[in-house]
Amino acid sequence: MRFSFFLYSFVFACLLSGLQAFSNTIHVPLDSSTIQGGINGAANGDTVLVDPNTYVENINFNGKKVTVSSLFLTTGDTSKISSTIIDGGGSAANQSVVTFVSGEDSLTGLIGFTITNGWASGSHGGGITFGNNVHPTIEDCRIVNNSGTTQQFVGLGIYCSASSPKIQRCLIKNNSVTGNGNYDHFGGGIYLAGGSLPVFTDCQIVDNKIGFAGFNRNYGGGIFCDNSSPSFYNCEFSGNTADFGGAIEAVNSSNVIFQNCSFADNHVSSNGGGMYIFNSATVQADSCMFIKNVAGGNGGAIYTIQSGQINVSKSTITDNSAIQGAGIYADAGTSPVATDCIIFYNWPYEIYPDNLTQISYSDIRGGYSGTGNLDIDPLFCDWKSGDYNLAANSLCLSGGFGGSLMGYYGAGCAAVTPQRRRVPTDYLTIQEAIFASYQGDTVLVENGNYSENIDLWGRRILLASNFIDSGDTSDIGQTVI
Repeated sequence: MRFSFFLYSFVFACLLSGLQAFSNTIHVPLDSSTIQGGINGAANGDTVLVDPNTYVENINFNGKKVTVSSLFLTTGDTSKISSTIIDGGGSAANQSVVTFVSGEDSLTGLIGFTITNGWASGSHGGGITFGNNVHPTIEDCRIVNNSGTTQQFVGLGIYCSASSPKIQRCLIKNNSVTGNGNYDHFGGGIYLAGGSLPVFTDCQIVDNKIGFAGFNRNYGGGIFCDNSSPSFYNCEFSGNTADFGGAIEAVNSSNVIFQNCSFADNHVSSNGGGMYIFNSATVQADSCMFIKNVAGGNGGAIYTIQSGQINVSKSTITDNSAIQGAGIYADAGTSPVATDCIIFYNWPYEIYPDNLTQISYSDIRGGYSGTGNLDIDPLFCDWKSGDYNLAANSLCLSGGFGGSLMGYYGAGCAAVTPQRRRVPTDYLTIQEAIFASYQGDTVLVENGNYSENIDLWGRRILLASNFIDSGDTSDIGQTVI
């Protein structure tokens, strides 16, 4: 029995050693002049290692369980990512730069490339296409400057149908089209459909632009998600534009998870500057930031309609703007849930309508009925400069459910107390002083002419001239806005 065990162990070790011995590295361009040639010549388990250069080709993994990588894999040098470029050939080629549609699994990998100049259409993406239940791993890639037809397209950066890739530390940026032609456009950065279940970790989906064409037919500047269930962890969504859903439009029973993500400076011409949630889609946003998102219509940060559902917790929603519901806009038949959130200093209104029943333990400017809600200055450390940490005496530090934190950030600066902010001694303009002030402050404006148009932005402050101290009516005539 003991002999049999040792014999089995010996044979297994030999087999393993043999398998490792047969795993080869194919160098491009040394062994193959093209990346596709390297893939074609590789066996399962091989690595195709690509030197820095620009490779004008459209590659297809054809079901191979291989790793294709730049020298970033062996050196850890991030400059290899930007200097190892796969160029898809633009409209002349009319293809994705990279394609996975033949059963590729977790043993298939793409690492450390810039993927650019792909061309999206109604059936494939621009940068990368995933289809037919594939689930490869994509790491440390830049999927940038891809475009597509002015007719209907899906996914300028990434197209994913019925697949579940893992995408880590990737930049999906500056994917855009120059016109619309009165066709539907879906997903400037990413298009997800057919029950896809991708996982994105530490990715940036930024500056993808498909909006403002005048036809209101551009959906999901960052992401368009149709009947899929993606997860996003530690991801950034900023600078994306569309007509609906600046960062994301989720539709048709999609189930989307965002954890520790930021949504900033996304813009739409219509509704849902940050998120547009439609037709029984559900979005869970836990520990997220929504800042400076803009809607030409309603829902600066979040817009829900036709049974679309948002469940947002431990998040900060501030400095977003829209016609109504600059923080959250809920159309009839939807019931957003917000718990342990700060929804403050959105313009002009925080939440629409004012009678939602599942808003609790949140700090909301103007007040909101519901369990545990507050209406008090959250005392951001420096709202104007984007420091949304809380002062040490903020009630939001323990105002959440069970005494927990409201919002995304904890304490980040010393306690603040009411004070006088003098213009122009401390601040050059009245508006600057208003933005820097906290509840209970006095902005004291010294005699002079101030050529500006001021907005109190909901600040609970006293704005006054020297008249409040002197009682001298001449101070009124000498303090001119």
